[in-house]
Amino acid sequence: MGLANYVRDNCEDASGHKRLLNAMIHGYSKKTKNQKVPWTDESRQAFTSVQKMVNNAQKLFYIREDATGIHLYTDASQYGIGASRVHIVDGKEQVVLLMFCNYRCM
Repeated sequence: MGLANYVRDNCEDASGHKRLLNAMIHGYSKKTKNQKVPWTDESRQAFTSVQKMVNNAQKLFYIREDATGIHLYTDASQYGIGASRVHIVDGKEQVVLLMFCNYRCM
């Protein structure tokens, strides 16, 4: 969800794609962090929809010479890995490259 939130400006109807998944974690807190989230066919379809949305993000940028910095953000869990490369132009991060994969695809 973090990556989907990060690229939401580059995706059509991002909130619609994430609605069900956000509802599943509504009210999450440190007290409830060990409770299992119930996965249904509908929630799996919603997750797949978010993955496709991120993969199909159209607004990726070429690295520009006037970029003031290039950053690589990475994240991993027991299920997969993800990364994004961004650069800073006019004080705003622009996504240059996205990558994520569950461990089954490796």
